[in-house]
Amino acid sequence: MINYIIRRLFSIIFIFFAVSIIVFLTMHMIPGDPARVMAGMNATEADVRLIREKLGLNRPLYIQYLSYIKGIFQGDLGESIQTGRPVAQSLISRYPATLELAGLSLLLAFPFAVFAGVVAANNSNTFLDSAIMSGAVFGISMPSFWRGLMLMYIFSLTLGWLPASGRGGDLFQLEGLKHLILPVLTLSFGSMAYLTRITRSAMMEVLNKEYVDTARSKGLREQVVIYKHTLRNALISVITMAGMQFGWLLGGAVVIETVFAWPGVGRMLVNAIFARDFPVVQSTILIIAISFTLINLIVDLLYAFLDPRIAYD
Repeated sequence: MINYIIRRLFSIIFIFFAVSIIVFLTMHMIPGDPARVMAGMNATEADVRLIREKLGLNRPLYIQYLSYIKGIFQGDLGESIQTGRPVAQSLISRYPATLELAGLSLLLAFPFAVFAGVVAANNSNTFLDSAIMSGAVFGISMPSFWRGLMLMYIFSLTLGWLPASGRGGDLFQLEGLKHLILPVLTLSFGSMAYLTRITRSAMMEVLNKEYVDTARSKGLREQVVIYKHTLRNALISVITMAGMQFGWLLGGAVVIETVFAWPGVGRMLVNAIFARDFPVVQSTILIIAISFTLINLIVDLLYAFLDPRIAYD
């Protein structure tokens, strides 16, 4: 197990360099000049040239990249071209908001999705199964921004029960919880629908195994057969997809953060892309990529917990 973890941690280093190179080259291929954006449209060429020299944008690409990587290993992610603020400070202040939003969304979606998938599989080819699967297809097909706007219209503008946007405060404060409800519901609904379909498919596959028939022939109650013998084996594929969903929630909540003015890294990333803010874009994508890799590592380790037959050499 320890050797496996060490190998996976080394793979994270490879992913780090691969992502950093791809993002670095992609940002430099996008049309536009960040020095011009920072100087303003009325700036002279001399002003733009001075800013470009100050930011080091006039140096060869490989020199800029090596300088950036050296700064990362020294704990310096650079400064934002827009604000002049250290990128590390911006990430430290915004990443918890995104982690809070993604974590609570998956925490809400996972148990409901597993329950709905188990019920659908246990009642396959019935009206209940069709109703659950129709709801799941509807949830997957519904655009997240439209879902967010509808919830905002109903619960904020019409009923006035919940705030429409912003982050009201700490998670453990009432005002903070009230601001979290709508974005969490919006984000979790799509994951819930997706995981429900995955759970049903995994349960249907396991229900056809011989050991399930053996458990039933021994006279075990149906609840024991379903939740102890069947669900535990089906959860392996479900948890795999849940880990991928969590990675998507971290990096793909850009639309939701924009709709609800949520101060997370996704919204910061969008603003940085439009402003050609290289340091912010590069560092944000790197953090998201590393987070996604670590989540996959945790999911792999959970396999051994769910199924003792799985061992990592």
